[in-house]
Amino acid sequence: MNGKRFLLCFIGIGLLFALGCGGGYTRIKMLEPAQYTLPHVKTFAIMDFKSVRSFGSDPAGEFANSISQTLVTNGFYKVIERENLQTVISEHQLTISGLTQQDASQQIGQLLGADAIITGDISDYSFKGHGEWVKVKRYNSKEKKNYFEKQFKAFRKARIEVTIKIINVKTGQIAVSRTYSKESQKNVRKKTRTGAINALPSGKKMLSDLRNIIVRVFVNEIAPHTVYKQERLLTGKDPRMKDALKFALGGLWENAIPIWKEIGQTGVFKDKKACFYNLSVAYQALSDYNQALQFIEEALRYGSDSLLIKKKSELRILKEKREKVIEQIYNR
Repeated sequence: MNGKRFLLCFIGIGLLFALGCGGGYTRIKMLEPAQYTLPHVKTFAIMDFKSVRSFGSDPAGEFANSISQTLVTNGFYKVIERENLQTVISEHQLTISGLTQQDASQQIGQLLGADAIITGDISDYSFKGHGEWVKVKRYNSKEKKNYFEKQFKAFRKARIEVTIKIINVKTGQIAVSRTYSKESQKNVRKKTRTGAINALPSGKKMLSDLRNIIVRVFVNEIAPHTVYKQERLLTGKDPRMKDALKFALGGLWENAIPIWKEIGQTGVFKDKKACFYNLSVAYQALSDYNQALQFIEEALRYGSDSLLIKKKSELRILKEKREKVIEQIYNR
């Protein structure tokens, strides 16, 4: 109960602060287009990767499973279940045993009814650690003097390098080939060697985190995906603008828009400018970029400033991205 009261109080204080400072900020959900377009590709099959050995891990299977799960969560493509893939591979092992990875992938994709295959090569999937005793400078407040304390500093470093390929099943050609290299290092200092080593995240956990980052980047490059953008909203002298801001910060754009439109018609000069700017943000949130651009032009009639000029430029770019997303959806 106390936790809920604290949360409500915190939200209330934040909202009052935003209103008192002449505006507030809201997050807008948008679709970002894929970097690589894959015409006529609707269904993927994800094969195990070729991989180096890794202590306590199965990099090949882990990468394939992670890509499969992330694509399913994204929802833009269909993904053939990994169990079905393994069954087909087992049944046709003799047929594909003499083929190259690319040719084998194409044949398996045809058998599964996939439009494209995702596979790849993992050249590094490793972690290592070391440590050393160090002297740490401390201060004794009672004696008012510095002293040195012996501590063990433990390090752990993880690194992944992987090439991910998309093979078009119909043509057998590699449509996309991307190499990703990522590493992470953690270090901890403790009074004992065991304490320092135990305080570090495991090598497996560090590799898993790196793998998830790489997979998320890859999927975002080949599929439209959700992004969030923070946008500023303005208030003015008219008390109705504070009501509209409350609605907007709660995501109730349909309640905020009529208030801003009314003030835009009957309000004072500065309030009109703020309302038309807010309306451009509102229609951006609703993915109506034509309306958003009309309202930012209206706001600019009441005076040009850096906020409005930047917003107009952003809206043009966002409109182009929206059109690209629509094109990618229709050209699948």
